[in-house]
Amino acid sequence: LLSHLQERGVYVAASTHLTPLKLFALADGAYQVAAVNFDVDTLTPEYTLHYDTLGQSMGLAMARRLGLPEEVCMAAEASLSLEAKQLSEAMKKLASLLKETDPVIRKFAVLCLSENGDGSVVPELLEYASTLERHFPETERVLVALARIGDPRAVPLFLSWMGGEARRVRLVLKCLSPLILRVKSRDLWTKTVHGVISCLEQAEEGKWSPKENAGVAEDARKALRQMTGKEFPKASDARAWWNAPQERESFLKKRTSP
Repeated sequence: LLSHLQERGVYVAASTHLTPLKLFALADGAYQVAAVNFDVDTLTPEYTLHYDTLGQSMGLAMARRLGLPEEVCMAAEASLSLEAKQLSEAMKKLASLLKETDPVIRKFAVLCLSENGDGSVVPELLEYASTLERHFPETERVLVALARIGDPRAVPLFLSWMGGEARRVRLVLKCLSPLILRVKSRDLWTKTVHGVISCLEQAEEGKWSPKENAGVAEDARKALRQMTGKEFPKASDARAWWNAPQERESFLKKRTSP
């Protein structure tokens, strides 16, 4: 529905508890995402709005606090588990279509996996991505699908594509935040932040054409803002923050805590 309205130039304000919808908006790049700060210990809103970040849905926790019977809450959680299992089986069947020779079938499979995929199909998507060195439209669809699934196994692929042509670097930067924000690996977070800062440095040093450098720099700053909640006008500002041991340690602890 959002894509349909976007194609027609309609302005939409949407509030949702659905994680796939949040990640869709963050990965697409055409939407401004924001979250209201929420105290997870007291289950109370703090009435401060944060742009370029995602909030956690506390629906079941709030239901329990408001007195919804425990058996109802447990049934809801069990239902979610059953749906997840059924979805996983369907996604595996879709992933098998990535090996079809017909590009229309492959496109259909990737689009479906992008909307509904789970971690079980990541190996197939990664294998398919390795064959797409020069097929940019399909590369874009695969990266968006991997970003929405949010599996840490996809991060190395994203990082390996951050040093090539500007168009692909920009695509990686746009898709990276929704992926890494669901990852708890300290090593992957360290490599990702370093990689994004390096992209910003390369753009400021003129690695690509002037227009491409401006685009990469803009996307790198946005990715850093989404990942860190901080504004970095220049690469030197980001590098100074990242090289400060206390700042870096505090940030990594916050992002990688269970």
